[in-house]
Amino acid sequence: MRTRSAPAARHPDIDSQRNPSVLFFLFVALPPSFTLSSLLFSPPPPPIMSDPGCRLFVGNLSWNTTDESMRMAFEDGAGVPGSVLDSKVILDRETGRSRGFGFVTFSSPDLASAAIAKMNGMDVDGRQVRVDMASSRQR
Repeated sequence: MRTRSAPAARHPDIDSQRNPSVLFFLFVALPPSFTLSSLLFSPPPPPIMSDPGCRLFVGNLSWNTTDESMRMAFEDGAGVPGSVLDSKVILDRETGRSRGFGFVTFSSPDLASAAIAKMNGMDVDGRQVRVDMASSRQR
């Protein structure tokens, strides 16, 4: 004796025969320049820095130091507005509080070395910071 198997369960909103608006959305909502190859074969975004000598390690930060306050301190220290490309205070995953160190990326190695000479031992948010070239991370 043969038994019939139950038909595969389908979600009623996704079934294109019952709800043709799903297909309409897929074809109308995409921009005209969209192609599958542009999605699959797009180049990766460019890195923030081109020279590894432009990234600085900043240690002994206050827990109150933010990305923006560190950026402003290093732009003032370098004396060139816009010279800092990126600043990042590293946060603890569990508490969300600063771990006491961060990284600053400069637009040129010359500005980075000048910032080391000027900012190492300077007061940022009430603490004397330690500034040095960042070493590359081993993976």
